[in-house]
Amino acid sequence: VVNVKPIYLLDADVFIEAKNRYYAFDIAPAFWGNLILYAQQGQIQSIDRIKKQLEEGNDNLAKWIKDGNMAEAFIDSGQDDVIASYREIMTWVQTNPQFNDAARASFAGDPDGWLIAFAKAKDVFLLPMKP
Repeated sequence: VVNVKPIYLLDADVFIEAKNRYYAFDIAPAFWGNLILYAQQGQIQSIDRIKKQLEEGNDNLAKWIKDGNMAEAFIDSGQDDVIASYREIMTWVQTNPQFNDAARASFAGDPDGWLIAFAKAKDVFLLPMKP
């Protein structure tokens, strides 16, 4: 029996909500240290598009990301299997009548679609945290 540890894929809001609420850098530095540790062990990941989104901020989270913390955790979303999965998801979104044009455009412009595609393609657990 092979004991394989699950891989968790983090949404941008996991970082943002942690920083803004219960795990601010000055209150819970161990939380951030553990994120780095689990990223180094390959147990938590995110994607390059989430990294870019986080770096666009003008706060200590953006600085923490830009300083290279968890650099190995932000995986390239341009892999063939991820692109194929994204294409499938976008086709479903575009052809589903429950979504209006504004919702479709919003989803297409957000990194979350790529995050979902990555989780689907790589068969990992997606941990979203919407406030």
